[in-house]
Amino acid sequence: MCFLKVDITPQVISSKTRKAIIAKLVKLHQNTELGKKLPVYDGAENLYTAGSLPFTHKVFNILLIENDEGISTTR
Repeated sequence: MCFLKVDITPQVISSKTRKAIIAKLVKLHQNTELGKKLPVYDGAENLYTAGSLPFTHKVFNILLIENDEGISTTR
């Protein structure tokens, strides 16, 4: 098993929002940057995979759009 430390900036307090960010990251990059691996996120700081990822450090820019009662916000 392999794990990487995850830093989300700006800092996000909500574990639900952190999980949504990682879910979008996986959706967008699983078949490319993540080497077809399906990682598991612990909701805090760690991302786990069954094998090594094709990098040890990488920055991803994820645009998360939440639709709450018809009001869209971007994070």
